[in-house]
Amino acid sequence: MQAPAPTRPNTPELRYAAESPQFTFIKVEAVEVLPEPLLDPLSARIAYDENHTARIGSPIAGRVTRILVQPGDHVSAGQQLLLLDAPEYGSAAADVAKSRADFQLKQKAYARLRELFEAEVIARKEFESAESELHQAEAEHNRARMRLRNLDPAFSPITGGGYALRSPISGVVSERTVNPGSEVRPDAPNPLFVVTDPAHLWVIVDLPERNLGALHTGQGVTDYNDAVEHSVWLTMLRDRLTQVRDLLAPDGSVWVHLDDFAAHRARCVIDQVFGAHNFLATHLWASAAPPSSSSVAGSF
Repeated sequence: MQAPAPTRPNTPELRYAAESPQFTFIKVEAVEVLPEPLLDPLSARIAYDENHTARIGSPIAGRVTRILVQPGDHVSAGQQLLLLDAPEYGSAAADVAKSRADFQLKQKAYARLRELFEAEVIARKEFESAESELHQAEAEHNRARMRLRNLDPAFSPITGGGYALRSPISGVVSERTVNPGSEVRPDAPNPLFVVTDPAHLWVIVDLPERNLGALHTGQGVTDYNDAVEHSVWLTMLRDRLTQVRDLLAPDGSVWVHLDDFAAHRARCVIDQVFGAHNFLATHLWASAAPPSSSSVAGSF
């Protein structure tokens, strides 16, 4: 009779009895075949497509009297963004009016002297002097017009609103860094508005040089994790809630839908904007698809 083979204590097997409670923690699934990633996860960020983006600043100094658009608004090329009380713009428009009047006066004087010269009533020197003054007046008028055109290509008539800053392209207002009453100047380090086309964006990936050969045109991205800083997101939330608060009816309410990861941070901002005493309730709802098993909504 052959002796049984000795047991190996280091065998990579686990055996349980049929009624063992460990089976409640074991789930058996078929192995799914997936393509092996070519690269390790890489950090990336979403950026504006500069070919479809305008960073708009003021070409003249002045004080903001009125803001006409808000972040998220759709604007067309040439649409007014804000109004400035700008003495330089008024001076430029006045120069155009004065140079136009002087040019028209010189034209009339030149026409009269030309008739007199052709009738041999005046000397050539006097006629040539009038011709020279006409050319100087025309040059001054063109200079004043070009200066005003650089400030305001639309040649808006001066009204009580002052100088109008316009968008050079059509798109969506994505950023605004100016408030009513702010003093602006041409050499400001940051633009007053950013207008872009959200249909054209860049995904900028930090790719090591050794992995350049692993990428090709048209290659897809299998996963993307939002890496927006909490401070940036909370600032955007606060700005939008502040605008909503100013438009809210006395008996109105605001509902904010968030997941568990952002609810506690957003609550601090919401209490700051609306006041903690205005908080009504938190509502939970169950999702049919994990892992997002719940969401939080606060009503104010």
